Amino acid sequence: MYSVALKDNPIFYIGGTGVDVSMSETTLGDPIGLRYGHSAVLNGLILIYGGSEYTGIQAQPNIATLNISAEPYIWKAITTNTTKNAPLQSLMFHSAILYGIYMIVAFGRFVPSQPPPASTQMTLNNNLYIFNTKNYTWVNTFDASNIYGFNSTNSDSISLGAKIGIGIGVVAAVGIMSVLGFLLYKKSRNCKNFPIATPGTEQY
Repeated sequence: MYSVALKDNPIFYIGGTGVDVSMSETTLGDPIGLRYGHSAVLNGLILIYGGSEYTGIQAQPNIATLNISAEPYIWKAITTNTTKNAPLQSLMFHSAILYGIYMIVAFGRFVPSQPPPASTQMTLNNNLYIFNTKNYTWVNTFDASNIYGFNSTNSDSISLGAKIGIGIGVVAAVGIMSVLGFLLYKKSRNCKNFPIATPGTEQY
């Protein structure tokens, strides 16, 4: 199983278990382990999460980004500063969707970091996890009215700038309308002083 990400028109197939779905583009950057059962979302960069090696253990690194704006493409391994709010183990065969700057991960099964005993049964995940793709941290909540991570200072600055722009635009519009009104008034006065003769009228 491979993951797919759409960037403009190209479709990027990443990882998987078949030779037809391997990444054939030349890439630079950090070494990224082979994997399947992972996910990929696009937020400027392609971000992959989770998956398993062919041996059945967690693929390394657990999280990585692929910069497809560079030429050639560049891989970067992502290290989170804390495991707080993160899944207890990496996941595979899960679902992942991007909502603003937040990757929401759901379901799937946990992947062990070490080869488990043969009798070990797989553990399914019934939780939701949220990953901030801007600062690469796992969180347990986010502001639904600010899903792109803008801070209040930037929002206030934008609002103030918009107000100033609107004020300048109104003043300029009033000035232009005043000039046009004056020119039209002057033209109408000139037309009265020099009437154009038409049939049936007399000039005095």
